[in-house]
Amino acid sequence: MTETNLLEKKKLDLELVTEAHEQAERDIGKDPDLNLEPKTGDDLDEGELSRLEGEK
Repeated sequence: MTETNLLEKKKLDLELVTEAHEQAERDIGKDPDLNLEPKTGDDLDEGELSRLEGEK
């Protein structure tokens, strides 16, 4: 391979990796199990959570 071909391949590889990373970010944002927003009760154990739910 010539130097130009190697540079083109690296550029294409970088574009593919970037595109895959961006798609993964979009997929993560849509998945409620992977959502980074904390929910009420996320850090509670079963007893604390049941007590909290009983107060509603």
